[in-house]
Amino acid sequence: MPTLVCNAPTVQRETDLVAHVLAVPGSIESSPAQQQALQWLLSEDALQLCPDVVESSIVVQRFVLAVVYFACGGDTWLPCHNATIGNSTVCSDGTPTYLSGVDECSWHGIACDANFSVTALHLDSRNVTCPELPVELSALDYLQEIDLDSNEIGGSIPTWLGGMEHLEIIDLDTNRLVGSIPAALYNLTTLRVLDLDHNALTGTVSSSIVNW
Repeated sequence: MPTLVCNAPTVQRETDLVAHVLAVPGSIESSPAQQQALQWLLSEDALQLCPDVVESSIVVQRFVLAVVYFACGGDTWLPCHNATIGNSTVCSDGTPTYLSGVDECSWHGIACDANFSVTALHLDSRNVTCPELPVELSALDYLQEIDLDSNEIGGSIPTWLGGMEHLEIIDLDTNRLVGSIPAALYNLTTLRVLDLDHNALTGTVSSSIVNW
C-alpha cells in the first residue's frame, strides 16, 4: 500500500504541489533556489501542506517565500536564522523563524491580510544577500510593502516591480543596486514611498514621476 499524506498517495500529493508552483515566474529547471524550495515544500516542511485542501495561492506564496530564503542566504539572516530546516525556533521578538512549520503569515518579517495573503516583507538589516531581487516575488499578488533596506541585494531594480499593482512602499536603500530606475516603475500609481538612496544608481528621474 502506498504511503498516504493528506489522505492521498505521497506521489499524488507531490504531483499536485508541483502543478501549483509551476505557475511561479522563474524556472525550476534552472533555479537552484526554486529546486531547494520545492524540495523543502515536498518533504521538509513540517506543515505538510495538502494541495487538495488549501488554496493554490497559499501553496504559491509559501513556495515563493522559501525561494527568497534560499536565493538570499537565509541561513545567515539576522537576528534569528533557521539553521535547522523545518524546526520551530522562535526569534527574540517571539515570532517564528523563516521555514518554521507554522503558517507563513506568522514568520518573522512577514505580514498578511485577513485572507492570509502576504502583504508585506520586512527584512531590513537582516543580512539578506542575493545577486538580484528574486523575480518569484512578483507572484505575491497582494504585496504592498517591500522593505529590504540595509542588506546586500545586487543587480538592477527589476522591471517586474511595475506590474505589482498593490505596491505602496519600496524600501531598498543601502544595498548594491546598479543601473537606473526602470520606466515600468512609474506605472505604480499606488506607490507612496520609494527609498533608493545609498546604492550605485545612475541615470535621471523621468518626468513620469507625476504618476505617483
